[in-house]
Amino acid sequence: MDRRSLLKFGLAAIPAVSLARLAKAEDAELIVGSNVGAPPFAFKQGDGYAGFDIEIWAEIAKGLNRKWRVQPMEFARSFRHCRPIISM
Repeated sequence: MDRRSLLKFGLAAIPAVSLARLAKAEDAELIVGSNVGAPPFAFKQGDGYAGFDIEIWAEIAKGLNRKWRVQPMEFARSFRHCRPIISM
């Protein structure tokens, strides 16, 4: 998947984030869970984080006029609380 496709995917998430904004307090900080050991998407750089995911979330937060931060987590833990749509 090239960078342009990933950017389109990230931009597609904006409406979902915008709808979530309606359900939350206007000044609430966005906490983004990310596997920060997965370059080029997210990785530790100095005292902060860098990468494609970080850039996308920075733009989303900027568009929503919200503060945000990254919560480092393992990829598998990102889905721990998800429920399956189809049970087998």
